[in-house]
Amino acid sequence: MDTVTQAKPKRLNGDRKDLAFQVVPECTPETAVTEYFVSKFKENLAKKRPEWDWPPLSPATELVAASRDLEEADRKLEQKWDEGKEKGKQVDRRRQELQDKEEELRKSFIHFNKFVKENRAKRERAEKKIQEEKAVQERQQKEIMELQVKVEGLTRMKETLEQHVNKHRIYEDYLQSVVADSKEYSTVFDILNHYEALHAAHMELTEQQEEDLDTLQRIHSNMVKSIEEKSQVMLGLNNKLADLQTHYDRSRTEGLHWETALSNIKDTVVEKGLEIDQVET
Repeated sequence: MDTVTQAKPKRLNGDRKDLAFQVVPECTPETAVTEYFVSKFKENLAKKRPEWDWPPLSPATELVAASRDLEEADRKLEQKWDEGKEKGKQVDRRRQELQDKEEELRKSFIHFNKFVKENRAKRERAEKKIQEEKAVQERQQKEIMELQVKVEGLTRMKETLEQHVNKHRIYEDYLQSVVADSKEYSTVFDILNHYEALHAAHMELTEQQEEDLDTLQRIHSNMVKSIEEKSQVMLGLNNKLADLQTHYDRSRTEGLHWETALSNIKDTVVEKGLEIDQVET
């Protein structure tokens, strides 16, 4: 080859920030080294020196020199070839190491990410559990306070009932003495049952009496209402009778007035008739 192929640098496995930047030729290392030394050899052959600097050589000498230079170039090329192969192996090993490291980092990242997610989930569950426990504790504390208030109320009620029992114990003692002296009752409960029966009968009679009183009150109210209504009717009739009496008196007065007037007219007519008779005679 006349020219050396320019190797373009590239990154292994993408532009990852956690991996070292490595320049890898696109061609094989052997080809790159071969092309490099061939180009150098051709550059040396292409150099022109002044004619005065060259000793006069025969073609055989030039052939020997060229053969020697070619052997030297082959030796150096072989050496560089071996070095290129070794460097290629090193590059391959480095590439494999980087790939292994990348895979290890990827697995570590996946494991760490999973670990972080699990820890986050555990923390969220723990926080939720703590909140639930706090809510339960607050609810139980509230229930305890309510129960304490109820216990205090029941304690006060118990003390009040004990005082009430002690205050009325004399009645129990009295009932016990009645049972002891009476042949009709064998226990205190018999007396209480008898009292309950009498009390129930008394309440029933009281209710019946109240119903009878309500009935009498209702009858009395109806009677008073009827009397008031009749009184109003009588008052109306009396007023009407008074009006009729007044009208009668006024009519009678007018009748008397007209009777008097008629009598006066008759007397006048009689007098006039007598006067006429006297005049005619």
